[in-house]
Amino acid sequence: SSKITVLRDREATPEGVLDALRTCTNAHFACHGKQTGDPSMSALKLAGGQPLTLRKLMATRRSGAHRELAVLSACETATGDADVPDEGIHLAAGMLALGFRGVIGTMWGVHDVDAPKVMKVFYERVVDPETGSPDASRAAWALHEAVQDWRMTMSDPYEASSVLRWSTFIHMGV
Repeated sequence: SSKITVLRDREATPEGVLDALRTCTNAHFACHGKQTGDPSMSALKLAGGQPLTLRKLMATRRSGAHRELAVLSACETATGDADVPDEGIHLAAGMLALGFRGVIGTMWGVHDVDAPKVMKVFYERVVDPETGSPDASRAAWALHEAVQDWRMTMSDPYEASSVLRWSTFIHMGV
């Protein structure tokens, strides 16, 4: 029953994404991300490497749309500024400021092969079976379960025990 808009390749421009964010209920980004020395310039790298910066996100005009969940399946989306560790200025916090009830982000780099495995189980757990839509109130539990399942399927015990490999994923919000 949900309308799904997929932006990829030439459609995934900063302008196209910002336009879609104005009215969406849920958002999922599967791209690269980068925290910079100036947190407002931290960005999701879209089609052709075009940056969607935190500054551009914060300048977005918001509609009255109800927002549930934003998933930032990209590196460094909840990293923050190393020089100002008491301030939580990053892309994930920006999504909360845009009105999303819950946000999934990463505190540092994530392996390209890991994110899809975690996200598959995450969505199996976060989607409400009655509505068929993600439920932000299930996101923390769903992420925990997804990371645990993923760790259990790793064939290399060293990788499964590497806290840097699996603990990058975090949940913020409800």
